[in-house]
Amino acid sequence: MTINWFDEHFEVPLGFGITITIIIILLVLVPVLIYLSKTIYVCDKCGCRFRLKWYKCMFSIHMNDDRYLKCPKCKKKSWCSPSYNQNGNNIDIDK
Repeated sequence: MTINWFDEHFEVPLGFGITITIIIILLVLVPVLIYLSKTIYVCDKCGCRFRLKWYKCMFSIHMNDDRYLKCPKCKKKSWCSPSYNQNGNNIDIDK
């Protein structure tokens, strides 16, 4: 595998290139997944505050910060926006 770096050519073994690529992807992906799993969303229909699993957030339709989610309380799909009060205690989160 040949890497071009500012008109310099380097020969790198294929396994090393794949390993570096996977490490870079993980360094970018893991913080995003942690952020998504800790974000509290507010339902526009009933005002319920809830958290989701990272994979439900990752694969939901979204526009900017708002996501089209199904509320666990009223069971309706709507655009849910993230709460600006992200203090982390479970007292203010509806189940």
